[in-house]
Amino acid sequence: MPKDEEVLRALENIKLSYLEDQYGFKFEFHFKENPYFTDKVLTKTYFLSLPSGSSQEDYSFDKSEGCEIHWKENKNLTVRIETKKQRHKGTNRTRVIKRQVPQESFFTFFSPPTMPDQTDTMPLEEIQERRENLDSDFDLGEDLRTKIVPNAVGWFTGEAAADFLLEDELPEDEDYYDEDSEEDDGED
Repeated sequence: MPKDEEVLRALENIKLSYLEDQYGFKFEFHFKENPYFTDKVLTKTYFLSLPSGSSQEDYSFDKSEGCEIHWKENKNLTVRIETKKQRHKGTNRTRVIKRQVPQESFFTFFSPPTMPDQTDTMPLEEIQERRENLDSDFDLGEDLRTKIVPNAVGWFTGEAAADFLLEDELPEDEDYYDEDSEEDDGED
């Protein structure tokens, strides 16, 4: 996603706020002018639900809403254009068909997955896939809220990335230990 990197260089700030009228939180991604879209701010909101009589730790993900990105002409990073030639059988004339095909991009974050109101006629596999996509979307929002935004300076300087990699990539092996911890070697 090299094109994503190019436009993410225009990212100036990420703000996190909590919703006042209900449980949830909202991200605002502030961008400088860039050659890809006209928006200065892209938003994503996560709505949470809290069953009555529950403590605040028992909240659950309800839904998320992104924003529409106003892409400049031929700059949409979430799709690629496929061209295909078709030949008419009768006239032997050729025409070119262009269609947009979704592609991976950071900016799909702003078009979150949804679950339709009626799932009665949906195949079970599709329901499960959508639920997994919803869970992944919420996990990403939670990680941004709890790990990335509060440690923004560390991420900017690279310190948080190094700590994150160390935590996630060290093998679970008895031969490895924290240098700060003391081990008892049995000798006194």
